[in-house]
Amino acid sequence: MTRAQRAYAIHWAKSLATPVVSCVQARLSPAHLLDRCSRDDLAALVIVLAEAADPGVLRAVVTSGDDDGRPDLSRRDVALRKAHTEVVLLVRQKLPVPERLRMLDREYRRKNREAEGQQRGSEAA
Repeated sequence: MTRAQRAYAIHWAKSLATPVVSCVQARLSPAHLLDRCSRDDLAALVIVLAEAADPGVLRAVVTSGDDDGRPDLSRRDVALRKAHTEVVLLVRQKLPVPERLRMLDREYRRKNREAEGQQRGSEAA
């Protein structure tokens, strides 16, 4: 694949990513969107979706015991993840982080460490 072909494939994948995600979130098959895709088209779509993925949500999806792969995120989990994202952005911009966000971020990190510890423990068994 030439550089121009790759650039076009990524451009095409970006235009298809949102409809595919919408179908999956609505628990509908995206087959009608993917039927005519070549292997290279699908590879480009995977790259676009992976770059957009939230690592916390991805971890929850891959460790989900549910067959449909959807994580069981509580409102608190969502709020913690949003706070963590905001803290990361503020730190990158070298701006002050409010204490409330620091507390939520600490809770987010603690929960992630605990989940990783539990996952390691279940893998060792």
